[in-house]
Amino acid sequence: MKAKIYEWILRGFIRLPHSVLEYIFTISYPIYAILHTDKAWKRTLLHLRRSGFPKKKVAVRGIFKALFLNMIDSLRFLDGNKKIKPIVYYENESVLTNCLKEGLPVVAMGIHQGAFEIQHRSLLRYAPKVHLFTEKLKNDDLNTAIQSFRRAPGLEEHSTSEVGKVLKQFIRERSVLAIAVDQSKAPKGNPVTLFGRPAHLFLRLPAKACQMGAAIVTFRTFHIGGNEHVVRFESIYGPGTSEQEIATKFAEEMETWIYEHPRQWAWNYHRNFT
Repeated sequence: MKAKIYEWILRGFIRLPHSVLEYIFTISYPIYAILHTDKAWKRTLLHLRRSGFPKKKVAVRGIFKALFLNMIDSLRFLDGNKKIKPIVYYENESVLTNCLKEGLPVVAMGIHQGAFEIQHRSLLRYAPKVHLFTEKLKNDDLNTAIQSFRRAPGLEEHSTSEVGKVLKQFIRERSVLAIAVDQSKAPKGNPVTLFGRPAHLFLRLPAKACQMGAAIVTFRTFHIGGNEHVVRFESIYGPGTSEQEIATKFAEEMETWIYEHPRQWAWNYHRNFT
């Protein structure tokens, strides 16, 4: 019952006018910053300083505002109501569609930037089945409510405990597997360098799929103003590409993405730059 209440609240919340949502953020942000001074807010500030981003160019407030508004647009897109659904432009689609035409299973690999729920759901434009790995929220009822938004024909959501089974199924079906690799509960990731600092990406799963015959296609999404977003497909790592090559090249790619849209990356995650 609580999960259903959360869902009703969320569906009502995303129908509020943009001006009202802006006002809600304005009055709630100072409270959030005080309550999270030693948590997410402080982590974000430290990550920005350590990465060398000028304070005037990227402010902590701007990052949390972008996170908030991208979350709203993600839920609006998943909700599907035409009156509030964001406009999405798709770029470089052939990067993905050419792999699928060749009959290759594809790992669609991204990061937590922009309205990434839009990014993952958009894959259903190209394939009848998409597997999505997600991490559960601490609040089970809220997690159930979010899953009800994500639910769509052809989209199968999995926990990371199902990796072995899902990998075999995905390779056999030659379908699409979606994953974000910049944050995980896994104890160990692939060491890389981002902005001159040591960091970790969690690439073992896509690298394993690549060794099993899948192609990796990198893609991202970003907000361009108003209710408009872009989903852009970027690069291909062909079957058999080594884990080290994927880690090195993707770290460079990811760094470019963040430089281009620094306010839209989830700087607040625990495992960034550790």
